[in-house]
Amino acid sequence: MKTLILFLIATTLHAQQTPQFGLDTKNTKLIGIGESVHGSKDYNRLRFDLLRYFVEHKGTRLVMWEMSDTRLLEAYLKGEHNDVIKAMHQNDWRGKTEQNKKIFQWMRAFNDAHPLDPIVLKSVDPQCPWYEYQKLKDILREIIPDIAQSTLQALHDNCFGASHKDFITFAFSDEMKDWMKNGLPPEKHQRCMDALDSLENLKLDEVRGLKAYQLKSFYINTDTRYALSVRDRVMALRIQDALKLKYDNRPAIYFAHNLHLAKTGGKSFQPEHPWYQVDLTGGILAEVYQDEYKTISLSGYEVEGVFKGAFPKSNHPDSIEKKLLDNGMKNLTLISNQEPWLKEREWYFHDEVLNGRKLDAVNDFNYYFVFPKAYADIHIKEESCNPHLSK
Repeated sequence: MKTLILFLIATTLHAQQTPQFGLDTKNTKLIGIGESVHGSKDYNRLRFDLLRYFVEHKGTRLVMWEMSDTRLLEAYLKGEHNDVIKAMHQNDWRGKTEQNKKIFQWMRAFNDAHPLDPIVLKSVDPQCPWYEYQKLKDILREIIPDIAQSTLQALHDNCFGASHKDFITFAFSDEMKDWMKNGLPPEKHQRCMDALDSLENLKLDEVRGLKAYQLKSFYINTDTRYALSVRDRVMALRIQDALKLKYDNRPAIYFAHNLHLAKTGGKSFQPEHPWYQVDLTGGILAEVYQDEYKTISLSGYEVEGVFKGAFPKSNHPDSIEKKLLDNGMKNLTLISNQEPWLKEREWYFHDEVLNGRKLDAVNDFNYYFVFPKAYADIHIKEESCNPHLSK
């Protein structure tokens, strides 16, 4: 432990200066910034500081996020409207927190001040079939209007979630309730796949996204590893497509759960775990970009998320979090994977307290920020978005 360097980092969101982080990002194309659970206030505060650091000191302008439908957020960042709350509520639960609101407001203020060099936000998660369908509808009506209507009708009537307006209406729909209870009807699934297969030669990302969500939803209970792989493969392809844009070799950022960023692609998980040997996004990106892909994990010993509540303590003997706590960790700690003591044995970060799901401390991430405790963020609620709460 004598070689361990501790960095006490102020994560006050209203600080006048951006914190300076001891992170080596030379020759880096993509920086994955992960979190062990969605919706931690402490994680989100640090994520904000990291974002500011990379934007202001490294020139980052492309920010990708494990979110689904960001149309209104993207429009908000472009100055096309001023309602950040409405923009956040178009998306799913992961982004609807007070700290994330501050992040989006800061990004908007930055763009207002830098109109010729703005931050670009892109969602990469194919879990918004309503959005994929609406985009596909506009494209097909323009390029193949003679067959568009029948194909679109087949997609609308048979693809899971395609007929809804947004996440909220979909989440509280009878269709969602039926899926959670019974799965997807095989006949409708096949009709959806047939319609999507008929569009395969168009090579459209919207077809790819709609198909990924359909397959994931259909197979999630019968072939979980395949279902999870379908989603992560599409996220990896969308990130690669986004990185083809010209940003003068400035590093891009990808915010996601730690599992989607791990460079080994889940190979360190135990065979009985459903994520074992899934084609995780991070494993694919590591193969494509190699050392140009850097990863930063946000982890903790006692962590609360806004969605699932508090996770119990990790007390596994090979848990880095426990080792640090036993050695007096009281503050946020930054660890490089080059620390000699890490290589003395197989150390693991326990991403969540689930049997067999552990991250390789040397090979999955370049850096780990470890919290003794991390508390849940405040979930932003808007009753009008929930039809079951409307009077």
